[in-house]
Amino acid sequence: MNIYIGNLPYNTTEAELIELFSRFGEVIKATLVMDRETGRPRGFGFVEMDNRDAGEKAVEELSGAPFNGRPLTINEARPRQPRPYQPANRSAAAGFSDPPTDESDVGSRGYSNSATKPSGYRD
Repeated sequence: MNIYIGNLPYNTTEAELIELFSRFGEVIKATLVMDRETGRPRGFGFVEMDNRDAGEKAVEELSGAPFNGRPLTINEARPRQPRPYQPANRSAAAGFSDPPTDESDVGSRGYSNSATKPSGYRD
């Protein structure tokens, strides 16, 4: 069973999570989520337990319990949802597109097919 633990003090270690949950059953692993930019903990993590019954008992007993001065938020972890596609090009995300490259779409938007000459330019 995978368990979400929130409202953790930022100085919490994975070893402390293992110790906290071990009294309910075997802990397979504990993971703290770190901020990508700073490398510091973000105040939440996950514990994976071998036995579902032990995990449910841990959730029931530790939810709201104080841990290093903070009440824990604990529940069964939900599967991670895929994030919606976000284009790397910010102008594409804002709805802007490149000018057309063929003559078929020039008139309606006022673009020319020349990238170097403005429309209406004469040599």
